[in-house]
Amino acid sequence: MMIFKRSLLALLFILILSGLSAQKKLTPEYIENYFWGSGDPMPKDLTVPAKWENESAVILFQEYNFKFENSGKRVNQVEALRRRIKLQDKAAVDQYSEFSYKEKFDVSSNWNRRVEKVFAGFKIVKPNGEEQIVDVNTAVRIEGTEDYQRKIAIPGLEEGDIIDYYFYSFNPSVFTSMHAFDPVFTPLSAEYPIQEQRITFEVERRFFVAFNSYHDAPELELVSGPRDKLDRYSLIDRDRDKIETTRWFYPYRVLPCIKFQVTFARSNYELLQMRAGLENGETVKKEIDGEDVMDAYEYNFSPYKFEDKKLDAYLEKKGLSLQKDKRKTLDAVFNYMRTTLQVYASELRAVDQAGGLRASDRSDMEYGSNYFRVCREFASYLKTNKIDFQLLIGVPRRYGEIHEVLFFQEFFIILYIPEFEIYAAPVGEHTTLSEFPAFMEGVETYTVPYAKKKSALIKNHFVTSTSHEENKTLQRSEIEIEEDMSALSVKRINTSWGHLKTDEQDRYLMLEDILGEDYAEVGKAKYLDGVKLKKTLISQARLKYKASAEEAQKIQEDRFKAALEDELDMEVPDYLDFNITSTGRKNAAEPFSYEESFLIKTDLIQKAGPNLILEIGRFIGGQVALEKDEIDRTEGVFLDHARSFDNEIVMTIPEGYKVVGLDKLSYNIDNETGGFVSSAKVEGNLLLINTKKFYKHNFEEAKDWPLMVEFLEAAYKFSQEKILLKKAS
Repeated sequence: MMIFKRSLLALLFILILSGLSAQKKLTPEYIENYFWGSGDPMPKDLTVPAKWENESAVILFQEYNFKFENSGKRVNQVEALRRRIKLQDKAAVDQYSEFSYKEKFDVSSNWNRRVEKVFAGFKIVKPNGEEQIVDVNTAVRIEGTEDYQRKIAIPGLEEGDIIDYYFYSFNPSVFTSMHAFDPVFTPLSAEYPIQEQRITFEVERRFFVAFNSYHDAPELELVSGPRDKLDRYSLIDRDRDKIETTRWFYPYRVLPCIKFQVTFARSNYELLQMRAGLENGETVKKEIDGEDVMDAYEYNFSPYKFEDKKLDAYLEKKGLSLQKDKRKTLDAVFNYMRTTLQVYASELRAVDQAGGLRASDRSDMEYGSNYFRVCREFASYLKTNKIDFQLLIGVPRRYGEIHEVLFFQEFFIILYIPEFEIYAAPVGEHTTLSEFPAFMEGVETYTVPYAKKKSALIKNHFVTSTSHEENKTLQRSEIEIEEDMSALSVKRINTSWGHLKTDEQDRYLMLEDILGEDYAEVGKAKYLDGVKLKKTLISQARLKYKASAEEAQKIQEDRFKAALEDELDMEVPDYLDFNITSTGRKNAAEPFSYEESFLIKTDLIQKAGPNLILEIGRFIGGQVALEKDEIDRTEGVFLDHARSFDNEIVMTIPEGYKVVGLDKLSYNIDNETGGFVSSAKVEGNLLLINTKKFYKHNFEEAKDWPLMVEFLEAAYKFSQEKILLKKAS
């Protein structure tokens, strides 16, 4: 399943559009006249409150609206945004001197595809009240992007000006049955203070509304009358301070937020189903309870009788069975399904891009790409073989607690096998049994047994939180100084475990890195080697697929090089080689590992007379550099997971030199939140440095932030340290 989230600033193209009839012909002139004509509803007061006079910009007013109408054959959806912003310094002027937006968008519904236009308008309001409308025909296509992406310059913008702009879209769609529109989940705060904002949406009959406010956000109010054709809901929010940008911060857990979703029903039965959970007199659903969850599970996830003769043959060939070694067999089954469903789906996508995929195979591509279906497949194997498991249904911790759920798209599911105390979450083509996404760490879940009969829902399982030792990266750097003393030759070995392994796999592994190994393991042929197509089509598809694979190889190399340059904060033009030595895909304990070698010709090493100065601290990678305004913190610290970063640096000391300044490389900070520990010594002609930075938990209270600052600043200070290689006299 996926989380659907769209930022208020990027998504809600919305204003009170009661006066804009969906039946009228929409033209740029008509839309502009509505927003900026004599009936302009925007407040005339353009003054900024004294407390915000020193802010870079202030949002004086903004309005959003969704409007949903049923015209019989079509469901019309209107989205629009109107906003006025006072620009108070050069940074704000620079930010709003250019806008990027989509001029058109594709609409697909019931196999009917077309293109709809997005209307936009921009004008400048000078301090003396003079208004300058920008000609939208000056917008140009952004090179290297999709066809509909445009950018427009806002000329003549100055400090003290107000930028007034709108976006409007009209989307008529055809749905033959119930349809849920994309949910919206957004904080009410923005990067600038907001003097006033209104969020309004209007729905006609057969539309169902789910809405709730969180963390002291204003409540939604029904503002229409009983005789009105449309139900109109409104939320008004004023005097909202900006988001204080903080590191490791989950805004949906702390800031005032709203969620809402509109669903359309064609039949009375569907409408009754949607309104089943409402109390007498209620018109808006405010929560999903355990009974709703249980009903959805019974209908959508109930495992089936599993049969797969190819899997049986595979296990027999490997000498595996549940009776001989249940745990090892489960690993093999999980990896088999990963290959035959998810990896195969990835191959089909790649072939599809090359133009060699039969339409009949697209269902396999879609099935293997669907996490929910792959999870159900493994659950069915467990149930058929009478292996006890539980379905865990929770919410990624970034988005809130389980009692705050409003729509089913927020849920994420994991399987749990009590016998081995392991999780099963086939989230991708690299995941192994017992691995699960970091965003589910420590999350409270509903627990659904796999029994046939409907069971009472339990809400007492908390997903395991992993330790910093389980999520670890070990980096070994072997450094040689070139003979002319102007460059460093470096070989690095990088090894990762746990969630950090997952990050590295997703970043670096390409399809061709895993396809041959996986298919050889399960005895599966590549798609283009087995599909029945005309020889000319196969030949063309293979050529295109080969070109695509070569391009992916280049992308992979660029990623390794870019990651290195980002880590060292310098250009590395002489990136010599990289080699993946372990993909980490056999089981959870196996690490992901790769080697790389490169040459550094920079000021990292400098001559000082007969001596050399080496910025040795840079080799532990870039460290968190806290700004002054980050030292004091009032909000808790949200990390994705506990983790640790170990470094081993082995440098050959040039003949005739000795190392001076090792005392600056020793730290020993270890407190309740984490730590930074380092040591340095010389053995023979080798300089040996070891460092370890670790975060002990995935959350820290604000009161413990000073403890984190202590080890973060120590690690940063180490990264800036230098040593002297002194020439022997």
